[in-house]
Amino acid sequence: MSHTENEAQALADLRNRAVFRLTAGSRPSGRLSNASEALSVLHELASSPSTAGDALALLHELQVHQVEVDLQNEELRNSRAELELALRRQAALFDLAPVGMLVVDDHSVLQSVNRIGAQWLGRDVLGLAGQSMLRLLSPASVDAWNALLALARRGTGDTSCSLTSGHGGAARGARAAASFDADTGRCTVVVMPM
Repeated sequence: MSHTENEAQALADLRNRAVFRLTAGSRPSGRLSNASEALSVLHELASSPSTAGDALALLHELQVHQVEVDLQNEELRNSRAELELALRRQAALFDLAPVGMLVVDDHSVLQSVNRIGAQWLGRDVLGLAGQSMLRLLSPASVDAWNALLALARRGTGDTSCSLTSGHGGAARGARAAASFDADTGRCTVVVMPM
């Protein structure tokens, strides 16, 4: 064996011994119960003149890895904070839009609605999620609604129409436009009450 092969074999043996020492014992999980045990094993390896250099190299590698993990954790926390802020901004834009915003699934069931959309439907925002739009529209508007969503899903033709809400006998007219989000399978309908 060459000198390089001997060094590689010695490092592999050191790793195997370290793994064995770190995982040996009566622990059912095969893992150390705490970091001080791991440091104790590493210290023992570093104490022997024959393995001290390799143990220090291994310690350095572990420290570098720990710093990488810490940096990744910090980046993830920053990304999460940025995403949460963006989500709050988008929710505010949706809720405070000067037009009605309705998000429906492929069965015309309301997933979300903003305050203007709820006013057009003559209902409270909190009670609308899960309601079928087909029951909230005037019977004369159901066909126009279905055609609007079909065109939006295909991405063809004029995706706007006139609709009338039919809740409680107080019909409210509106111009509606729809767009389809293929990622979610939902349609967003913008309603401009007349």
